[in-house]
Amino acid sequence: MVTAELAGQFEAPIYGILAIGDAIDAHDWGDLPRPRVRLNGQPDDETTATILWDGEWEITWVTFRDMGAAFGVALLGIYVLVVAQFRDFRLPLVILTPIPLTLIGIVIGHMLFGAPFTATSMIGFIALAGIIVRNSILLVDFIGPPGRLSGPCGTCCLRPAPSGSNPSCSPPWRP
Repeated sequence: MVTAELAGQFEAPIYGILAIGDAIDAHDWGDLPRPRVRLNGQPDDETTATILWDGEWEITWVTFRDMGAAFGVALLGIYVLVVAQFRDFRLPLVILTPIPLTLIGIVIGHMLFGAPFTATSMIGFIALAGIIVRNSILLVDFIGPPGRLSGPCGTCCLRPAPSGSNPSCSPPWRP
């Protein structure tokens, strides 16, 4: 068994895993068998060389898995609560629609700035999703029940903006 530690330019383990994978693919192994790569768990066959990612990667794997599962349960809970509040099954889908768009924006932002996508980024994404759901609920609540706008569409969409942004810009102790 040979062990090693990942250090240097890689801030998150996934980037080192991808770089090592590229190096393994680019290497000419000749008559030697190409080593297998496992991201978690023990090797099934110890007769061939296996690269096992463990340590910090195992922590990252478990963290992302658990946060992803908790985020899915939270989305389901939000859906159920919004269905109960508005008594409509389609309206929560409209309210939750911006969440995938935020993930696209976050990924593009990380790529533009060369920032690694870490567990902190995932926590920020989940927090941003909560803020977006809140704003979407406020917007839908101000517009009114589906199908019954209380004025022109543009007016109904712009009316909640000042009052919706006011609480988020004010300190929490304001009466």
